Amino acid sequence: MSSEIAEASWAEILTETDMEGIVEFKDEGLFSAAWVGDDPESGTWTLDGNKLTINVEGEDAMTFDVITLSETQLVIKQTETESEDMDQDGTVETIEMILQMTFTK
Repeated sequence: MSSEIAEASWAEILTETDMEGIVEFKDEGLFSAAWVGDDPESGTWTLDGNKLTINVEGEDAMTFDVITLSETQLVIKQTETESEDMDQDGTVETIEMILQMTFTK
């Protein structure tokens, strides 16, 4: 699976957020990303089974589940769950945030 990620440029278009960019994964475990309207970033990546971990210096590592990986499409998903008393009524609410990105080349 990792050879399909490596040496590929993946373009992502998130129409709901108007976010566009290109992410390039290189064979030696390096990546670069350029998002429209943002500064470019780079770092390292690893793939362990269906877990893609991306590291950018100075930031927390991001780990994604690889949902789809083919010659033309990469779909990754990250789910985070937080529990806190949002409305301070003594009841803890649970919030689940799901980020799913689809890249095509």
